[in-house]
Amino acid sequence: MLLPIKTKNPPESFPFITCALLFLNVVIFFATSEMGLIIREDVLMKWAFKSEDFPSVTLLTSMFLHADILHLLGNMWFLYLFGFAVEGRLRTWKFVLLYFVSGFCGDLLHHLFVGANFPDIPSLGASGAIMGLVGAAIYMFPHAKINMFYWIGWLWYGVAEWSMWVVGLFYLGFDVLYAMLGVESGVANLAHIGGAVGGVLVAVLVRAKRDDSHTSEAKASLSDMGNLFALSPYEVQQIAKADPNNAEAALAWMWSHLHSGKSPPDECFALFERHLPRLVRTTHVRELAAVLAAYGGRSGRFHPRYLVDVGLRAEREAEPQAAVRLLESALANPHISGGDKESAMYQLAMVHEAWFKNYGAAANLYQQVINEFGGSPLADQAAARYKFVSPMAQQSGSYKY
Repeated sequence: MLLPIKTKNPPESFPFITCALLFLNVVIFFATSEMGLIIREDVLMKWAFKSEDFPSVTLLTSMFLHADILHLLGNMWFLYLFGFAVEGRLRTWKFVLLYFVSGFCGDLLHHLFVGANFPDIPSLGASGAIMGLVGAAIYMFPHAKINMFYWIGWLWYGVAEWSMWVVGLFYLGFDVLYAMLGVESGVANLAHIGGAVGGVLVAVLVRAKRDDSHTSEAKASLSDMGNLFALSPYEVQQIAKADPNNAEAALAWMWSHLHSGKSPPDECFALFERHLPRLVRTTHVRELAAVLAAYGGRSGRFHPRYLVDVGLRAEREAEPQAAVRLLESALANPHISGGDKESAMYQLAMVHEAWFKNYGAAANLYQQVINEFGGSPLADQAAARYKFVSPMAQQSGSYKY
């Protein structure tokens, strides 16, 4: 026995449609089955696809029916394994197109070559559409790694790692062989073949991007480690290039170079700057703060506003050291505006006061805000804080910062 148990190819976006299809197929099966074990006879005869009715709505309805619980579980497992990655690459509407076109192609091939001899025998199941996902996965991710569980006899079993193209052709090979030999297995082998061909054709027509072996190796490492920031600069580069819309990958690419002591290439900076507005709002403060502090100070690589905003986030999220690095970098930036400078000084003073109890540094910064921006609302707040911290600064014996 051979069974794929894990694909090391994380989806590039959340697979909403795949999850919806999994849910619908399960709900429909339990609504149309007897005791959740086998499909009801009346449903089978009315809604499964039969060649004598071609064309009819059953081309669609049959894709959501399953003969028994094992049929359902097998199809849903393959839908989960292959659907997540395929939808992650294609996104919603291209994935929907591929899924249903593949299902229709599978039914059509079955109708042309089997239906003529058995026009009244119903066929059902999502496997034609799912094999379309397998075909598309072979095209888009030929080198992606899949863990295969094998069990031969009672003593020989384990897990082996295969490439996507090997897994896909392994299953398709049996369909081709059975179809050529006319094996009566109760499985619509031609529907599987038609679905796979349809999936490849749609992937080609929509110009789906293909991963090379280097990208697939990097994704396998990500799957094993579960953390982009644990990958090498080269591995993160491959993932960022494969999915340029992945803001976290852009940050991880910058961070990996910083961590390794190497200067990021221009394309890395460009991708990071493209995602910076989103990263400022949503992602890892610690890593983002390290990158911005390293390249946003005197070099002036990034707009000071980003450094100030992330500094405020870092302080709110209990990362005071990161906040200090960012706010100091913002103040060192030659392009900082008056408003950003005032805000950075005041917030830096607050961090020193509240988190580090460094009242001397806080008093000094509050005094700078008062001297440079006297009369502003923030300067008035700084004056109030200065009155509070200056006695404690004198007790500590230092105003130095």
